[in-house]
Amino acid sequence: MFVQAIKTVTKAMFPIFRFDKVNDSQQKIGVAGTGFFINSSGYFVSVAHVFDNKKESTNFGYWGQLPENIINPYLKIEEVAKDDDADIYVGKSRF
Repeated sequence: MFVQAIKTVTKAMFPIFRFDKVNDSQQKIGVAGTGFFINSSGYFVSVAHVFDNKKESTNFGYWGQLPENIINPYLKIEEVAKDDDADIYVGKSRF
């Protein structure tokens, strides 16, 4: 039962990518943290500090489940709610 629960939860977790525009033709890409989906509509929960230090030229995105399920182009993450005191972030990635 525990093994099945781990397999189910693992499918819900995903890396959150940060895309920082350097100039018109380049951007820096890195994994900023992780989130886990809470429903099939694309809503997820993460920690708020992952989304700190955002610049105007910064986007956060869902790029799929690594390494076997990459989505191109990535899907932008939209903030639904953020509580810095509790360090909780609820977001949505448009599927």
